[in-house]
Amino acid sequence: MSIELRGVTAGYVKGVSVVRDIDVHVPTKAITTVIGPNGSGKSTLLRSVVGQTPHTIGSIVVDGTEVAGVSAHRRVIEHKVAFVPQVANVFGPLTIQENLEVGGARLGRARRRQRVAEMLDTYPDLAAKSKVRAESLSGGQRQLLALARALMTSPTTLLLDEPSAGLSPAMMDSMFDAVRNTRDLHGVTVFLVEQNAVQSLEISDFGVVLVAGELAMQGPAQQILADPTVGRLYLGAA
Repeated sequence: MSIELRGVTAGYVKGVSVVRDIDVHVPTKAITTVIGPNGSGKSTLLRSVVGQTPHTIGSIVVDGTEVAGVSAHRRVIEHKVAFVPQVANVFGPLTIQENLEVGGARLGRARRRQRVAEMLDTYPDLAAKSKVRAESLSGGQRQLLALARALMTSPTTLLLDEPSAGLSPAMMDSMFDAVRNTRDLHGVTVFLVEQNAVQSLEISDFGVVLVAGELAMQGPAQQILADPTVGRLYLGAA
């Protein structure tokens, strides 16, 4: 499922724009990473796609359908979009298995049971602790659980906000491997925001650079990695 952002301006307060006039194409069954300095509007852009932040100008087209005015709930159900926020992305008092079941609450009982089994088979680290409460997991395990829970309904588009935030280098590698496998094994379109720019672009097909709420660059991920100006743009220098 592709996503088209056409002249999108969005923000949290009326009259105050965080991102302005953004034109971005997120291709289907590929990983697209958004990078940029803190405060550049990366998460705002992501949340505008899922419908959590209103866009005041422009259009957001998901798989050929304009979604302006479509609630976040309907975007999840009707357009099969899943979103994993940076924080509060698992239910701490619930076990791994219970979190997965909540993620598949809209599924029939048999299908939900099947998807739980598939997720635990895909992520053996979670399977080994399926009866453990999420609040007892490491940061990396919680992020992995959040990813698995988002995949319970077999979305075609997955939005990830800083999936490697706060992780150790080893767990960061595991998380990026899991994101890449999500594209490779499930054919999911992945649109993510990351501060760990190099690692994320290395597993991505395309990259987007935001600076001060405006589009500074976009193109193939390897091309962005090789561009000598990316360091300057990413650091927010003039």
